[in-house]
Amino acid sequence: MTRLVIGTHGAVARTLAAGARFASSPARTTVREIVRRDRPTELAIVALPPSLGSLGTVETSELERMLGETLTAASAAIQTLTELDHSTRVVIVCPTGGLLPDHCDGVRSTIAAGLVMLMEVASTLPGISVNAILVADAIPPAEVATVANLLLGTSAESINGTTIRMDGGHDAVLAAETRTEETN
Repeated sequence: MTRLVIGTHGAVARTLAAGARFASSPARTTVREIVRRDRPTELAIVALPPSLGSLGTVETSELERMLGETLTAASAAIQTLTELDHSTRVVIVCPTGGLLPDHCDGVRSTIAAGLVMLMEVASTLPGISVNAILVADAIPPAEVATVANLLLGTSAESINGTTIRMDGGHDAVLAAETRTEETN
């Protein structure tokens, strides 16, 4: 088994990359070259960019840069995996805003939503198993790595196309509060 970790640098990426190759925020062509060269059987895509604020306050060039380092790089990696002659397990780690958008952190929510959609589509490709972990900022990196390692490992081969929220129940509380407000 060979593991490759690509994406944004940080504690989660460092924890997942222990003993594996890590490529921090590589460009699209570099991602393709790295995946072709390393031929990973396990790929962790970590897309936990810093908060940039609401979508309307971010310069277009900065938004393009962040999309390139996250969504475009992830797409390039998965496209390249389809060219390999072996199966690969992939986990995408991104912010929780992919399911319930955080309007104050619109850039990260937009990136995360794109990555969740990429996971949904890519999970139907032959030879690739893709799952997503949506992580709140307060979740310990070691806990995220434990779940990612499970999804990347052979003991979870039947899990594909799944989204796991690691937010300490925050989204569930918001949903319950919203339902309560609607009934009053």
